[in-house]
Amino acid sequence: FQGLGLEFVEASRFLGGFLGKEEVVRQLLEEKVTKWVEAVEDLSEAAVVYPQDAYVCFLKSLQCEWGYVQRVVEGAAAKLEPLDRVIQDKFLPAVFGRELQGWEKELVKVAPKKGGLGVRCPTETAEDVFQLSVEGSAVLVAAMKEGTMVAEEDHDDQLRRVRREMKDRWGREEDESTERLVAGLPKRARRALERVRKENVSGWLTVGPSREMGFDLPAQMFRDRLNMRHGQGLQGLPAVCDGCGEPFSLEHALCCKKGGLVKKGHDHLVDESCHLASLAYGAGVKKEPFLRDASGKVLDKDLRADFMAHSVWERQRVAFFDN
Repeated sequence: FQGLGLEFVEASRFLGGFLGKEEVVRQLLEEKVTKWVEAVEDLSEAAVVYPQDAYVCFLKSLQCEWGYVQRVVEGAAAKLEPLDRVIQDKFLPAVFGRELQGWEKELVKVAPKKGGLGVRCPTETAEDVFQLSVEGSAVLVAAMKEGTMVAEEDHDDQLRRVRREMKDRWGREEDESTERLVAGLPKRARRALERVRKENVSGWLTVGPSREMGFDLPAQMFRDRLNMRHGQGLQGLPAVCDGCGEPFSLEHALCCKKGGLVKKGHDHLVDESCHLASLAYGAGVKKEPFLRDASGKVLDKDLRADFMAHSVWERQRVAFFDN
């Protein structure tokens, strides 16, 4: 073939995967893993300031990239170990704002509705994902080998069956591992996780941050919610109460009548004020309304008053109150 200008290759990228000699495929896969590791490191830096955005980006986008390669490259697990390490050592601590305990590193792998975060280890899922792809495409492979037409209905049925069986098996394995893990936890963490799993209150985790819809959480609030899911203490709390001098805790903040974080007392005051206002002004009293200007336009969806009432100072005009 000399003089024809042909280029011979031993392996090449194809449809998101790789074809060719095994050793060359491994080299191409290593290059791809290096780029993913760099992407996770960049996302870890962003997670220090924007943990919610970084987590949702990882869950819904980044980990799907190696999920596809796992389906089309056999034996990819060994080359994905650097990716495992950077997720465990950099990304998760950046999202939580602290180092995770051993049981937490295992818990984050399960689905959010079961108490985890859905951050799976690539090395642990690679073999199952590839096997799913092999079994799901069996009808297509057989048709190509035999030179026959592809029976689309048979292929669709096979794919649905394999997906259902694999999903059911993963679900059972997750349930069993989570039960064993939760059973060995301290009482506080165990109760917190049992409540999360029983009441199915994890929908907020997988929702994309949206200021317009009120789903964007400040960094500390997002981390506090993660810690409360695991029964861990909140971060950044003062050592003592600024009002009474007693040791400060979440429970103390809810009941202290002297400190600056008198949440329970404030709520009681708002409830009493709304009750009295409703006796005087009827159904026009509403709790926590958006603040509006004179034209009725909402100023900012993050700004709310404690309650509002109609016709307090002027007839048919709204008055906003903040205790």
